Amino acid sequence: MATSNFCYDNRCVVVTNDDYECGNHPQLDEYRHESLRSYPSHKLAGYDFIFWDVVLTSGYYEHACIDYVEKPDSRSVYDYFNPVSYSTVREFCDDVYGEFRDIVSRTKIRKIFTGLRRSGKEIYDFLEDKFDEFVEYAAAIERKKVNAAIDKIKADYGYEEYGVCARFSNGETWYTKIA
Repeated sequence: MATSNFCYDNRCVVVTNDDYECGNHPQLDEYRHESLRSYPSHKLAGYDFIFWDVVLTSGYYEHACIDYVEKPDSRSVYDYFNPVSYSTVREFCDDVYGEFRDIVSRTKIRKIFTGLRRSGKEIYDFLEDKFDEFVEYAAAIERKKVNAAIDKIKADYGYEEYGVCARFSNGETWYTKIA
């Protein structure tokens, strides 16, 4: 049974064995413990995002690919704040802005966290629910920044991007170059 060479979630920017051996790749950071055993990954140094890790993942047979994956524990309100400790939505919004000001404006944060009275919920339940909505919005914005960073890596190092064009029942996979 064949196995796909590349394991990626979002992008497959290929770093060839020659590129790797010659040092034509971004600086690697720590090993990513959440990676699959057959496809070990390292974070790329200097690409720090709140919701995403930019990683270099080894291919099963040869080469490697640059991709981005969701950081573990980056979407729960409790990873950032304790909603039970807030007495007002405004106070919570100020703290959210302090944490995420590089991604979302104060106005948008306040707009997302409106409607406590209409919800009929306790403040901590309301904040938990609205934080999920906020994270979806913020992660989508940050995803654009991550894609731009990977496009820059691709251009700076002369890499090519590939996608799956066929996958057979035995696991064999064909890739095609993406323009």
